[in-house]
Amino acid sequence: MAQKGWALQSIGTTFWTYEAIEPENRTYGITFFPDVSAFDTKPTEALQDFIAYCEEAGWHYVAQLSQMQIFYTTNENPIPLETDESLRLEITHKAMKKNFLPGILAQLALCLWEIYLTAGPIFRDLSRYIADTSQFLLVALYTFLGLYALLTFLFYFRWRKNLWRQWKPAVPAYPQAKECSFLPKPCML
Repeated sequence: MAQKGWALQSIGTTFWTYEAIEPENRTYGITFFPDVSAFDTKPTEALQDFIAYCEEAGWHYVAQLSQMQIFYTTNENPIPLETDESLRLEITHKAMKKNFLPGILAQLALCLWEIYLTAGPIFRDLSRYIADTSQFLLVALYTFLGLYALLTFLFYFRWRKNLWRQWKPAVPAYPQAKECSFLPKPCML
C-alpha cells in the first residue's frame, strides 16, 4: 500500500484508516505485547520502553489494538522486531489466550445453549412448530455460528501447532548410533 501512496494511520476492531503519502517502500511488522490490556488508557511503562527500543532499531510506531502493536521501517534490511521465533509464537499465544480465545469459546458456548433452548421445544411438540419456521431458522443460524466459532478455534490451534513444529528445535529423543571403525556393527557412543 505504501508503494501506491497509502500508509496505515490507525487501526480499530472493524476499520483500519490509511492516509495519503508519497509512495515509498515500507516494511510493516506486528508484535504482541501480552502484558497490555484493552482497558489501559495510556501505554504502560514497559510498552513505552519497548516502543523506544523499536524506534532505536529503526522501526516507527504506527498504531496499537489491544496487545498488538504495528510498526514500519523504510530500511531495506531491517533488524527483526522478534529474533526468536519460538518465543514470538509463545507471546502471540499468550496474547490470544487473553483476548481472542475466550471470546470464541464464549460464542461457541452461547450458540450451543441457544440451540438447546430453541431445538428442545421443537422436538417435544413438532406439530406446533411445523407452521412456524422461525424456530428452525434460529436453530440453523445458531448451528452456523457455533460451527464458525468451533472452526475458528480449531484452525487457530492447527496454525499454532504447525508453526510450533516448524520452529521447535530439532533435538533427538535418544542418542544417535555412530559406526565404530573397530567393531563390525554400529554401537552407541
